[in-house]
Amino acid sequence: MSGCSDPDGACGCTAVDVLFVIDNSGSMCTFQDGLAAAFPTFVDAMYASLPSGTDLHVGITTSGFELGGSHAESNCEAQESPATIDQFFVRPSDGTVDGNGLQGRLVEHDGKRFFAVDTAETGSQAALTQWFTGAANSVGCSVSSFEFNAAGAAWALHPDNETTNAGFVRDEGAVLVVFILSYEADQSLEVESL
Repeated sequence: MSGCSDPDGACGCTAVDVLFVIDNSGSMCTFQDGLAAAFPTFVDAMYASLPSGTDLHVGITTSGFELGGSHAESNCEAQESPATIDQFFVRPSDGTVDGNGLQGRLVEHDGKRFFAVDTAETGSQAALTQWFTGAANSVGCSVSSFEFNAAGAAWALHPDNETTNAGFVRDEGAVLVVFILSYEADQSLEVESL
């Protein structure tokens, strides 16, 4: 990272990984449009807050682990039994559900699963904004009936998605920031660790 004067490189985090988990259930169209519209302001705030030369990764996954199904909620509680919910929670280790950004896989847009920039690069703000807006608009809002938001974040970092999400999260010298866009209660089931 530029500006680090310590010869041992002990200047703290040099990279930031930002993960957005976007609910892709049927009631989310308006909220997704709002996120895409607000993102330029978010990027401006990130660039104003981060030191110049920060290595920044931005990726998107979804709440979807199945296609279809029917879900109802009352007072922030699912009306389906845990056994019913489990039928619609297809873990990556149980098989692949086809779709962009499902099961914790990062959304692919413009040939990229995440956008990587150095905040010192000229034009990188505009490029990040353009990529994110397109990626967020490709999520869709009629894919999944259940909101598995926490699971989306967890499986994005899980070894079962290591091939598709390779390089997004850095283990050392980086901070991970997770944003979840949803307005219903989470129905995530336990994510197995390895």
